[in-house]
Amino acid sequence: MLMNIPSPYVQSAQSDPLNGTLAIISYVRTQMGPSYDEDAHSLLIEALALLSALREANLIHLDGYEPDVEGPLTRVCSDIWGFLQSMEEQLLSQSASQKLENLKKHFSATLTDSFGYKFTDGDVSKIQRLINELRDFLMENTSLDDTHRQRMMKRLEDLQKELHKKVSDLSKMYALWGDAGIMLGKFGKDAKPFVDRCREIMGIAFRAEAQAENLPSDSEPLAIGSDTLPPRLE
Repeated sequence: MLMNIPSPYVQSAQSDPLNGTLAIISYVRTQMGPSYDEDAHSLLIEALALLSALREANLIHLDGYEPDVEGPLTRVCSDIWGFLQSMEEQLLSQSASQKLENLKKHFSATLTDSFGYKFTDGDVSKIQRLINELRDFLMENTSLDDTHRQRMMKRLEDLQKELHKKVSDLSKMYALWGDAGIMLGKFGKDAKPFVDRCREIMGIAFRAEAQAENLPSDSEPLAIGSDTLPPRLE
C-alpha cells in the first residue's frame, strides 16, 4: 500500500512517540494546500489512523474524542485537521514538561555531583534499540491480551523516558527481568526473543551497577546467560 506519510516519520514515532508524533503533524502541515481536496483527505485520514494506533498502543497519551470520518470531504478534512492541531498543543505541553524534567535531572546531577549509574553512548543506543525490538515483539504477538500488552508498552515507555548517560535508579531495568519471567511462564520458548532482549538490558544495567559499586570487572549477575527455559504453562 502506497502511504502518504514517509516511513522515517513512522519509525520516529515508534522510537520516540511524543516527538515523533509532533514531527508527523508538522509534516502534515507542510503538505496541506490552500484548500481541502482528495489528496488532503487521504493524508489527513492516514495521519488520524496513525495517531489513533499510537494512542491505542499507549505510546502517546491524549485527551479528546477523534472526529467522525464520514460526511462531506471538506467537513471531514476540517474536523481532522482541527483535531490534529488540538493534539499538537497537548503534545507540545508534554514535550515541554519532559524537557523540564530532563534539565532538572541534568542540573541536579551536575550541581550536587550525586551518585549515579553511568552508561556509555553505546550502552544508551543499544538499550534504545532493544526497547524498540521489545515493542515490536509485543505488537506482533497475537497471543498477548491487550491489557498485558498495554501495561508492558507503558513500562517500556517509562524506561525510555528515564534513559540517560547517568541515572540514579536501575529499578525499571531490573523490573524487565520479572516481566521476562512472566512471559516465559505464559508462552514458554515462544517468549525467547523477549527474554533475550531483557537479558541484554539487565546485563548492561548490572555492568553499570558493578562499576558504581567497585565490584570486580568479571562479576556477572545471577541467572544471566542461562539458556534454560521453563515449560510453557498449559
